[in-house]
Amino acid sequence: MYDIGKYQKQILIGFVISIFFLFFEASINTVIRGSGRLLSGSLSLNTFANISAAIALYIGFVTMKSQISKFWGLLTIFISILILIGSGTRGAFLALVLAYIIIYLTANHKKFVLNFLKVGIGLLSLVVVYFIASSNQWIPERFSVNEISKKIKVDFSKSNLSNVIKVKVTEETTSIKSRIDLFDSSLNMIMENPWTGIGVGRWNRYKNDYSISNRVPNVLLDTHNDYLALTTQYGLPLGLLFAYVIFLYPMVLHKRTNYKGSGPLNWLFVINFVMAIAAISNAGFFKHQVSAMLLFSMCCNLKMYTENEKT
Repeated sequence: MYDIGKYQKQILIGFVISIFFLFFEASINTVIRGSGRLLSGSLSLNTFANISAAIALYIGFVTMKSQISKFWGLLTIFISILILIGSGTRGAFLALVLAYIIIYLTANHKKFVLNFLKVGIGLLSLVVVYFIASSNQWIPERFSVNEISKKIKVDFSKSNLSNVIKVKVTEETTSIKSRIDLFDSSLNMIMENPWTGIGVGRWNRYKNDYSISNRVPNVLLDTHNDYLALTTQYGLPLGLLFAYVIFLYPMVLHKRTNYKGSGPLNWLFVINFVMAIAAISNAGFFKHQVSAMLLFSMCCNLKMYTENEKT
């Protein structure tokens, strides 16, 4: 049988090199394009940031377990954070923080209450600092809750999502407005085709047929939500099954595995889990770079689980 465990070091080095390469090529691309945000030439902005966040947290756990030198581990995390800051992608920051919190809380059930209190105090402190920073305009408007809240109105008396959440379009809220319109169209697809979906690869073609007043631009787009991407095309039963296998199953396998040893591959589930949270505001799985990484991680977790079951 093929023993992937023999290549743990090489795989880990590959992830480290990938972050340095992404930062390097994005820096060059950004200078050439004269952009104010760090843009990758090979990945979309959101995917670029989300992959970096996922790898950053993975390397973080590997570093804490002393499975990589602290120098290279911390340097890789530093470069990843630079990518998140440079790209200005809010969802990637949130995915990174939420994934760490959930993994930390579920790591030890016996200390759940204590861990919950620690996380609660930490989050409360961060929220207080964030609101103070927003109120005093210490952070860019794109990240300021005060500025964003002024441009969003919610009316629960309406039925469609686009009418429930009204967004004044500005530079800071354009992505929010676009997502609401895309989510609205996708939800309408699911409501009309809950069991079979509209068919694989047909979302772009029919997105405006299900949107309210043709609010979705008639250009090549994606759902900006992996769960909606899967369920609109495959239907709820198959779409949710795919989502579970791709994003959550690796973490389930990790929890079930009684590892005899500890290595970098044991933590690959972290990448899938970060992307599971990022999938709420971004559709990355249908991009070949993301699907290859997630499926590779899932297969590694499955392989290690079956090998541990035999011993």
